Amino acid sequence: MLRIGLYLHLPFCLAKCAYCDFDSVPLAAAGGEEAARRYLDFHGAAVDTIYLGGGTPSVLPAEWLAELLARVRNRFDCSSCAEVTVEANPATVDEEKLAALREAGVTRISLGVQSLCDEV
Repeated sequence: MLRIGLYLHLPFCLAKCAYCDFDSVPLAAAGGEEAARRYLDFHGAAVDTIYLGGGTPSVLPAEWLAELLARVRNRFDCSSCAEVTVEANPATVDEEKLAALREAGVTRISLGVQSLCDEV
């Protein structure tokens, strides 16, 4: 059976960084949460890994990411899925959100820190 890694690109972030070449847009400029909700509303190979990247997927509510992961699990065979990763920015996660993501089956956070200097 074909085994794949599934990458879902969520192009929303807090602000568009000057250096960023990824397809991403600030959530507000994309039309806000309503536009993001439509983007996530999509309808098989077996999946070994799931990676939610972007943008900054953690800018969205943890419940939405949990729903997205549930839809993926309903559409694909994820029984052998060893790793579920979500890209995050330190400003978009807290203990509560991390706990909710873990409850949703997230096993890894890819934490992006572009600079530790506020002026940068």
